[in-house]
Amino acid sequence: MVYASARFLVALLAFVVAGCTVDLAGLLGDQTPAPSRSTSPAARSGGHANVTGSQAADLTVKGVVLGLDGRPAPGVKVSAYDTVASGLISNNSGSLSQGAALVGNNAASYRAARFRRILAQPALAVTTDASGSFRFVTEGTRSLNVEAVLSDTVKALKFDLSAQAGAVTLQLAYTGAISGQVTSTDKGVTDFLGTQVFVPGTGYLALTDAGGRFEISGVPPGTFILAAISADLGRGFANGITVESKKTASAPSLVLSTVSPVLDSVAPVSAAPGQTIRLIGRNFGVSAGKRPEISFNGLAVTAGDATDTGLAAQVPNGAVSGSIIVKVGSVASNPLPFAVAAALRLPAADTLMQGLTRRYLLDAADGTGKAVPGLIGIWSTTDAAVAAVSATGEVSALRPGKAAVSVAAGTLTAALSLEVVPPVDRLVLDPSSVPPLGPLPSPGDGQSGGGFLAAATDSVRFKAIAHFKEGGTAQLPVVWNLPDSRFTMSPDGLLRVLPGSEAGSATLRATLQANPAIGADVTVDVVRQGELAVVVE
Repeated sequence: MVYASARFLVALLAFVVAGCTVDLAGLLGDQTPAPSRSTSPAARSGGHANVTGSQAADLTVKGVVLGLDGRPAPGVKVSAYDTVASGLISNNSGSLSQGAALVGNNAASYRAARFRRILAQPALAVTTDASGSFRFVTEGTRSLNVEAVLSDTVKALKFDLSAQAGAVTLQLAYTGAISGQVTSTDKGVTDFLGTQVFVPGTGYLALTDAGGRFEISGVPPGTFILAAISADLGRGFANGITVESKKTASAPSLVLSTVSPVLDSVAPVSAAPGQTIRLIGRNFGVSAGKRPEISFNGLAVTAGDATDTGLAAQVPNGAVSGSIIVKVGSVASNPLPFAVAAALRLPAADTLMQGLTRRYLLDAADGTGKAVPGLIGIWSTTDAAVAAVSATGEVSALRPGKAAVSVAAGTLTAALSLEVVPPVDRLVLDPSSVPPLGPLPSPGDGQSGGGFLAAATDSVRFKAIAHFKEGGTAQLPVVWNLPDSRFTMSPDGLLRVLPGSEAGSATLRATLQANPAIGADVTVDVVRQGELAVVVE
């Protein structure tokens, strides 16, 4: 059986995945420290290698390949991989053809060019001679992993040959396979597509499907460590996986140590498209060279200013109310509620008396019409000499005239037309008194042929006249108030008695819109009209 030694696993300090350096020593945990390079081969017995060399000399590895019948096998390709180089990943035949396709057993084909940057240097390769022998010479004293390949289904593999003594013997055998599944410490992760699962120090690699399933085929018999790496989801490993000829070994679950982003707060909790928000949390991946995304109910944007604990971004056009999350690669954070304004609302027009102030609240709604509280806007006025406006929407009426008061929030705007009127002394209603109003009577009982009498007066129109302190009058907008269900009152001053109303009195009040402290009252009386009996003789 072939074993991946602890010395090899520690010697393999880095593995480059899709352009990102991955520390395999950290991935696999604390391993037995590697012996010093000054240790002689004779002092490290336990194998069948013939390895010569020192720190100042080349490393030579030689040995023999035995066929399925136990005899020396000529014409067998033998490849060597440097255990401290990153050129350890190829296809399942032990070599990487730059023009060929690298196929994982998830039935997805990946061009080998995708993995070119994984390779730091090409593997050494020779073919056994007539006696089944082979020999490698490489610069320096690095250890080698050596693989003999007769076909895709007949192979042999030995690890870390610098730790052996004597001639190495590679016994060819039928290959097997390793299958399993990748999971994550974050139960919210469900997409594992493209996670790389491999036997470290060899050319055996598979890419998982979306469910994390994989199968590595054509693996020589032996006991291996299996590693899984995803640039987004983290790393995981399993050891003691024994492969037997013509059998598929089931690997234990490879649990990726996913560091998921966590979203603690969003400020403000509501905004309009074009406004900037800030998100506070942790594990945003910036120090690892990643660019987190912010998803507004499914609409994603790349964060602007970003650290591992804080992000800033503009709310994009098209964003809607719902949830907001942070995505680092394919890993999503917990959601937080977030409201997106779709419209701002202000009164179309208003009047304000000179010398007074009035604060306007920013009224916003999302795309469904639901109110969006807490929105921050920028206020402005077209004539600050007539009406000045503060940052909080408080308007000061400075002199008579007209001005437009506007508010903007991101890409949204709203405006009102404001008229500043001179100081008002009093408000007078016209008419100041009215005769009793009579509604249409209710239907009679019909027993005496009763009919209806039309009311002489069932409605009246009022005007509110403002008398200015400096002289003069004007009809100004007022707010009518008549809390009595017997009447209706239109904004333009038309009062009407409803049919069937009972007799009695009510008070109508008009309040000056420009100064609600000024108002006027009038009493309205209602009389009941009876039935008219018609007798025919």
